[in-house]
Amino acid sequence: MLQEYNTKISIFLFLFFHPKLHNTITQIQVPMLGFNYTFAHLCLLDDSKSCIVDDILRVLEEMRSARASNRSVPPLHYPITKLKDGREAYIGHQLGGVLAGGGRDGVRSARALQLTYYLQAASPLNEVVAATWELLFCKELENFGKAHPELSLYPFTSSSLQRDFQRTSRVSERPLLFSLAVCLSLAISYIFYEVTNSYDLTHTNLYDFC
Repeated sequence: MLQEYNTKISIFLFLFFHPKLHNTITQIQVPMLGFNYTFAHLCLLDDSKSCIVDDILRVLEEMRSARASNRSVPPLHYPITKLKDGREAYIGHQLGGVLAGGGRDGVRSARALQLTYYLQAASPLNEVVAATWELLFCKELENFGKAHPELSLYPFTSSSLQRDFQRTSRVSERPLLFSLAVCLSLAISYIFYEVTNSYDLTHTNLYDFC
């Protein structure tokens, strides 16, 4: 029976300053039968055959790019923010401990953000590779946490039946496998300088820690 496989990662400030972390996750390699599988080979695809990623990742990249180019950083609104292409994205389920400013100020601070990486079970081989990817994912995050003790990372895994999510989202319409997650707890200011070890996530009883 197919189950849901997703990776939920609480990263906000850290992805803004360290896009290398996201790259590290998506470039995890699983050698199998003479081929190195990465996230791109295992990810759940949208209608345009691109990996499904959370809109918040696009928002963070737009903010990082603006800062790197010395352009004004676009405000992050909550719970609905706007992307560069004009689309509106709901991020209310991804930010935790949000302190929002008034008017055009957007989010002034947030304690945590939850990201999801979806992997599909397209074949028995994919299922085996994805299970190995999960183990490497947890190990990679453990090493990353040791290298950055100022941050608190909480990797964990979960699973739920696909039928529980039928017709509820574009993700549930496709075959899925397992679920894994990691939470990075921190606090951020609007200018993204302040980091603390504060953890805010609900329903952790739904998951098994790595």
